[in-house]
Amino acid sequence: MEWNNDHPAYVKGALRSRPGPMESGPDGPGLCDGLLATGGEMGLVTAAIADFASLLPEIDLETGCEILRQLAEAVRDGFARHFPGCRALRFQETGVASQTCVFAQGPGCREPGAVLGHFAAFRAALAGPLSERFSRLAGRRLVVEVGYARLDAAAGAEPRQLLRALCQAQCLGKHGFDDERRRLHQAFERLIAARECDVRYQPLVDLAGGGVLGWEASLRGEADGPFAAAGQLWAFAATCGEEAGLDRLFRELALSRLGPLDDRQKLFLPIRHASLDDPAFAAPRLAADLDRLGLSPADVVLCVSEKNVLGDLSCLFERLEPHRAAGFALAADDVGGGASNLLLLSRARPDWIKTCPGLAEAVEANPFKRVMLETLALLSEKIGARLAVAGIASELALSTVASMGVHAALGPHFGQPACPKPRQVTELPPKANFDILGGGGWQSSAPIGNLAEACLTVAEDTTVDEVRGLLADRPPMTNVVVAAAGRPVGLLMNYHLDRRLSSRYGNSLFGHKSVTRIMNAKPLVAEAAQAVEAVARQAMNRDPAMVYDDIVVVDGAGLLVGTVSVQKMLDSLAQVQVELAKGLNPLTGLPGNMAIELEVGRRAKLGGPASCVYVDLDNFKVYNDAYGFSNGDKVILLTARVLAEALRGRPDCFLGHVGGDDFVCITPREEAEGLCQRAIEAFAGTIGDHYSPQDRRRGAIAGKSRDGAPGMFPLVSLSMGIVDCAFEIPFSAEEFSQRVAEVKKFAKTRAGNSYVRDRRAPLGARV
Repeated sequence: MEWNNDHPAYVKGALRSRPGPMESGPDGPGLCDGLLATGGEMGLVTAAIADFASLLPEIDLETGCEILRQLAEAVRDGFARHFPGCRALRFQETGVASQTCVFAQGPGCREPGAVLGHFAAFRAALAGPLSERFSRLAGRRLVVEVGYARLDAAAGAEPRQLLRALCQAQCLGKHGFDDERRRLHQAFERLIAARECDVRYQPLVDLAGGGVLGWEASLRGEADGPFAAAGQLWAFAATCGEEAGLDRLFRELALSRLGPLDDRQKLFLPIRHASLDDPAFAAPRLAADLDRLGLSPADVVLCVSEKNVLGDLSCLFERLEPHRAAGFALAADDVGGGASNLLLLSRARPDWIKTCPGLAEAVEANPFKRVMLETLALLSEKIGARLAVAGIASELALSTVASMGVHAALGPHFGQPACPKPRQVTELPPKANFDILGGGGWQSSAPIGNLAEACLTVAEDTTVDEVRGLLADRPPMTNVVVAAAGRPVGLLMNYHLDRRLSSRYGNSLFGHKSVTRIMNAKPLVAEAAQAVEAVARQAMNRDPAMVYDDIVVVDGAGLLVGTVSVQKMLDSLAQVQVELAKGLNPLTGLPGNMAIELEVGRRAKLGGPASCVYVDLDNFKVYNDAYGFSNGDKVILLTARVLAEALRGRPDCFLGHVGGDDFVCITPREEAEGLCQRAIEAFAGTIGDHYSPQDRRRGAIAGKSRDGAPGMFPLVSLSMGIVDCAFEIPFSAEEFSQRVAEVKKFAKTRAGNSYVRDRRAPLGARV
């Protein structure tokens, strides 16, 4: 006998041989019908024969029908035997050789873990014995998979939730359910039922203006439980399909425990992809929850991690448009740690871009990570987003990212996640002007002539009608320069022409007249050599009606060179600001990492010998802990002044600030030791002024080392390491960094202010 299209009805008819509660047949109700009104806690169990559909052609029809009948009977009998106190709501075939029982939990099953105990006995009674029995009947190996899922009572038994629970149960059936897995399930259900999750808040700090921009919420289990580490709770919830329910609980706890927000602070709230189908996450419902707590959507940034997104990030943001319309801000989270890319980010157009913590790890020494962050900073500026860098663990990393134009940062350097929100947050160092170090301002803007483009020109006797024909079908921002003997005498923008001619008698009054009648006879004219900044200031001070008119550029003799649009000029200035932010350390105003790399590259091209002096402060962490961040900044500024004074009057020397308490000086080889001696003498004579009289007399302060060991530590001192560079043959940045690190380490083994010189062959020397 062969299987045909009539046999599914035959099989389902056989399955009705023993009626069950609310049982459905081929023409009966669906799995969801009649369950929507069911109250209380519910669950479902499944029993399915793995890959049975593919094995059907190889099994005798009567044998196959008998196996299916026994499977359905075993589910009914097993449920009645192993789920005491639970009430079966429906038995139904939910696939080929797949039986499902939806049930309501009885009063005796309300304790967390009780149902899991029933399921463990149910699984043990069915999975192994049925697999052996069916394998003997079919003459080939058959595996029975038994699963369980809890139906989310808050979401109800609506079709989408039932389907999700069915998938969860089938997924669990394919995996083991040993004692350890059962223990984790019980711990998870107990934690959810008791709402004992640990919500913590970490500050997000403004790198431009200082202060706390907001708080990022995170979730973990009890400190002494199996889900204590960050991420463990979410990982387990994902394996058992409970992400949406856990995310709902997380939102409720994060909002209720938040406390008051200061002016303009926001809550950065991570959300899961699974929550998008949760009615509790709908924008109106979420806004109402906030209103009850005295908050508004404008106080919340919804963070979507690209690690948790399957597919196009921009599609997910499209689904969140109702939330954005309601006033919520959206953030692309963990950027750099998932499968997203710059194109998808630009399509998603998030309000915030927040990087994964790994990008900030050792960023000061990794040029590739710096390039990635600089690219994200530029992208965020172009799409109108703000960039926050996560994982800042040191002052060096903070200084490095701050020099790139990053808007905000968070990480252990500002404090560990805590609840309630920390009252004290590490303050940012005040930005210093380069002038305090005896230097001058940086002239970095190109001359306006570099931006000039060719333009349309007409003579003074050209009629308005002729100009209109020339500008037909051109954009409104197109211009025409009226010139005489190669010199500009006026400017007419297309939108001004349209405005003049669109009046009631415009064509009659001006159509046959000279263009000089309606042109701007006093446009902004700039010489090609003028700096963009100076021209921009003039352009912004014009009459409001002319503020967006193009700028006319002439050469030194007053002859027309071209025109520059205001948009192009402002774009150029914005790029200049980005470059300046990359090049300067925000505390000292000294050239930062990018400028240091460029200086090393420049000297390598010149080929002459030089010495690189790496400067580091000893015992600075202990001082910072004892005297505070603000006084620590003063010590860093003192170091910068001392080094700048030691290099004063030597134009062939370079001083850069790597970040934190690390500096780099590049000098001619014969001047390196003299620099070190002058700097050490000046530093030793002034560092005592930054201590209390008692600590100054004692010559040491009490504190803890980096490994937490208490002790007495000497006053801050300078360690200086000299690395000679021949620049005769190329050497890599890794070789340079390695050599500098070795010399620095050796210098720090000497007590007090000291300098050492690398006695090995200079880097880049021909051997």
